[in-house]
Parts: sequence; structure tokens; C-alpha cells
Amino acid sequence: MNAKITIAAIAVVAVVIGAGAAVVLMNDDGDGKENKGGWYAWDPNIMAVASSKVAPSPYWVETIGEMYENIYDCKPDFSKYSKSDVPKDFLPYDSIISFDGDDNLIVTSKYKDSTGKWSTYNTTYTSIPTGMIGSGSYAICLYYALCQAAGVSATDYDSKVISQLWDLCFGGDSSLYDGLSKNYNISTAEFSGVQLPNPSKISENKETYTNLLQSLKDAGETPIWICSGSSPSWDSGGQWMKDTVESAGGYSLLLSISTFSDCLAEIEAISYIFGYGEYAQTLIDTLRTQMYAISQESAKQVEARGAQYTGLGIYANNDWTFASNSGIGVMFEILKVKNVYTKETSGNWEEENVIKAQPQVIVFCISDPTTIDWDQAMRVPTATS
Repeated sequence: MNAKITIAAIAVVAVVIGAGAAVVLMNDDGDGKENKGGWYAWDPNIMAVASSKVAPSPYWVETIGEMYENIYDCKPDFSKYSKSDVPKDFLPYDSIISFDGDDNLIVTSKYKDSTGKWSTYNTTYTSIPTGMIGSGSYAICLYYALCQAAGVSATDYDSKVISQLWDLCFGGDSSLYDGLSKNYNISTAEFSGVQLPNPSKISENKETYTNLLQSLKDAGETPIWICSGSSPSWDSGGQWMKDTVESAGGYSLLLSISTFSDCLAEIEAISYIFGYGEYAQTLIDTLRTQMYAISQESAKQVEARGAQYTGLGIYANNDWTFASNSGIGVMFEILKVKNVYTKETSGNWEEENVIKAQPQVIVFCISDPTTIDWDQAMRVPTATS
């Protein structure tokens, strides 16, 4: 695991990041960082992962694949596995789609009200939306569906597929018009939609949304608004936006995505909504098979080594909190890395516990990995004092 990178290789890492790499690897570059103290003392394998790539999405296969390579010093072998190898209980998902007696698509939305209670509503689709209003996380699912239909890999960045994607994006926040380029290497040059504020601020920007929806209605478009069911809150903008979209002849879809299984249900729904339902199962089977391959290859690495690597995940943009069973913690499970921070110890840990545990893999989740101050992150005394 403890592969060292040379000083010359650091420039190469920076170039890879710019090309849309999921993970940044930062190990001892020959300057004796283990002598600096802090968490460098036990010479762990250190990585930084962009926050957008920790949130469940189809891109998880790329992210976890890179983490596997950094941990085990080799690439996972996907060629050994097919969908028939994947157990039914591996990453199962609950479908949110159904069909009525006229074969119209029905999709169940899920939202949280001001009391914290989750509720649902069903939407019947009698037509295919001509475009979406939403964040980058939903656009990336649509992108994967378009790639599957076109018979190309998502990492091919096919120009025709990218053009098709932007034709289907009427508007979105910065995670769409900026984030897809920054986080996924998808060119945003052809984006001509409306740059919208964060969806949590809908109630403060009703005029902006009203004007967009009216212009789409006047142009004969049928939009779909896709958003997290907890952002904005139902009472402070969510219900208003749903009603406003539907009064403009469009549709709404509110989702609760916290696991990769939720993401698979999301992919299925978005594929069917936009008329690519026939490709949904193949895409889902491919993603499940690739994730299963990584988990099995990781298990083989553990068997050959005789023990699991220990790991610790840290959310650098969230007051440097430790990761238990979310995001990075789930990635550790697939990679067969033993998380030294568990739900049982949640809330009781101090940074001294990290020194006692000496995790062999440390993963920092941060908005922009290229901006991380490694000495500060690794608690070097001179950097944190």
C-alpha cells in the first residue's frame, strides 16, 4: 500500500486533478514528512476526495476504483465478473417507479416537512419532459443514461452526448453549470440555461423561478424540476415550486438520496422519465457489477495480506468531523478498509484518538482537493498552532 511518490510526480498529480480525477494521493515525497510529527508520524496513506464525489452518484465506481488503486497499488480487475456473479442482496434498491392501467409512468417523490416528517406523492407522466431544472447530481445521472443509450462510456466524454445533455438542461445551480466541468470533466461550454441560486433559497428567489417557468411555458417546453426532498424544506419553498412547475405544465421530482442503492433507484427513475427506460436495467446491472468487482477484489487483497487496512475519513468542510457510516464510511466497507471511527464511538472522539488508532489510510473529503493544506490537515504542530 505504502507507495511513495517522488517530487517530480507531484506535478503529474496536479495535471491529473485538472483532468477530472476523483482522488488526490498525497504520500511522503522524499522530504521526510514523517519527521514533521502530527499524523505523519506513522506514515499513513493519505488521500483527498472531492465532496461531490463522496455523495452517492453513478460516478462512485470511478471514485472508489481510484481509491482501490491508491490503497492496494493495482487496478481492480472488472473482467472477472458479470452480472450473474452479483448476489441479489448486494446493493439492492427499492424502485420508485410504476405504471398505471394505460401504461403511463408513475414516479414517487419523497419530501421532508418542517417537522422533519417524510411524506410522499405520486406523479403520473403523460409525456416526456423536454428538459430539466436541477442540480449537478441529477444531471450526472441523466448523463450516464444518455451515455448508456448512445453505447459510449461516461468517461469517453462523447461530444454528441454532452451536447444532448445541455439541450436537456434549462437551468440549475453552480453544481450544474460549473460543477460538471470542475468535478466530472464534462465541458459546460454549451450550457445555455439559466444560472439559478442554490435550491435551498427558492423562497428568496421566487421571481427568478417564476420568470424561467413562464418563458419555458411560452416556448412550449415541458420542464421537470428535480430536487432533494429536504432542500428546500417543503414549507419554505418546496411546495410552492412543485405547484408552480405543475401550473406551468411541467413535472416535479423530489428525491431522498443517502446511499448508493438510493442512487440506483434515482438512475432508473430519471432514465424512464426521459424516455430511456429500456437502457436503465443494463446501466444499473453494470454499476452493481463494477461495485461488486471492487468489493471482491478488495476482499482478495485482504486475504492475501492477512489483515484489513485501518482507515479514517474526515469531512474537512464540515468542521473536520469524522466519517462513520456515511459517504467515506460506506466506501471503506466496499474497499474492505476497517473504519477506526464507528457509530458507537461517534461524539466521543478527540484528535488524540487518531494518534492512538494510527489509521493506515486517511481520506479527507473537501470541496476542492487542490486547496487542502496538507500540513494543517495532518496536524503538524507548526501548522496548527
